[in-house]
Order: sequence, then C-alpha cells, then structure tokens
Amino acid sequence: MINFENCEIANIVIHHIGNKFEGDSLSLSDNCFLPEDTDVLHLLKSYFLSAFKKDAYYHFLPYEGELLNNPVYASATAVFSDQQAFYEQSVEMAQHLYEQSNNPNIKPGELYIVHFRNCNIEEGICDAIGIFKSETKDTFLKIVLNQNTYQLIGESGINIKKLDKACIIFNITPENGYKVCILDKTNTKEAVYWTTDFLG
Repeated sequence: MINFENCEIANIVIHHIGNKFEGDSLSLSDNCFLPEDTDVLHLLKSYFLSAFKKDAYYHFLPYEGELLNNPVYASATAVFSDQQAFYEQSVEMAQHLYEQSNNPNIKPGELYIVHFRNCNIEEGICDAIGIFKSETKDTFLKIVLNQNTYQLIGESGINIKKLDKACIIFNITPENGYKVCILDKTNTKEAVYWTTDFLG
C-alpha cells in the first residue's frame, strides 16, 4: 500500500506545454523552485498525491528493445542517479510531451515535474518523480480590502481538488521499468497521448 504521509517535496519545476498542432509554443521555466511557506507545500502535496488511492502499478516499456530508449524512463533514471540533473531532465520531459501534443483536442496547460523523498510503498522507502499536467482553469472570487471596504475580484487558477493528468515514478525495480502510478481524468481517445505516446 502507498503511504505518502511522510513524503516530502524536494524540488519542483513548472513548464507550459502548448498545443503543437495549433501552433502554440513550449514555454520553459529558467529555474526550479521550492515554496518557503509550509502551508503552500502541504497544499501542493495534497494536490499532487491525494488522488492516488489505489495500488495499481504500471511500468515503462522499452523502445526499440531498450528501456533507456524510452525518453521518460531515461529522464527518471538520470534524476535518480544524480539529483543535479533534475532541471535538465525536466526540460527533456517537457520537450517530449510537447512533441506528443500534436492533436487539435489536446489542451495546453502547465506541466509540473516534482522530486519526492520518503515515499513509502510495499518495497520500503524510496524517492519518486511526479509528472503532473493541469489543463483546466477555474475562476475564483477573492475578497480584498480596498480603502476600508471589502470587495470581490475574480481570479483564474488551478483547483487543488482537480488533477487532470498525473504519473508517479517510484525508484523501485528500474531493471523492470520502475513502478509507476498513472492518473488521467480525460478518458477520451486523445488521452492515449499521455499514457502511451508520452509515458510509454
């Protein structure tokens, strides 16, 4: 059984993935970041991990007979081998996802690559890499105080209770393609690009 109670976020990077078919661009962050506010870290942890309740595992498949030919597997392996490679490999994954976003029905959105520590699964404690994509924006009302009068303004953002696409790669059995959990809320034919075309 997966237990994320003591899991910690060690690093995050966010990139924006446009729809290549529509001529949208890929927008890469210059750096990683880690919020200093512990409340924000707890919210992010809940957003990224709370949807994973079942122990349904997948594993990466080799491309052309070799696991290292699978781009996401190769990037995860590089990060597990050297944490300093985290940003560079996040760019590789973002570029790979952008290349697969070549269908008019694929929504653009933010791609979050997250390095987790102290994940507890059946085999014990391990690191993990999370890959998350948010495609749906919600409108929120925010209360502000302006010259001693409370007012409402509208803001757009992600709903932390709605995760569109997700993948967690546990650093377990790399020789068999790791243990991988996958989530995709779209359930359409186009969604195959996430599980098959992107993750492999």
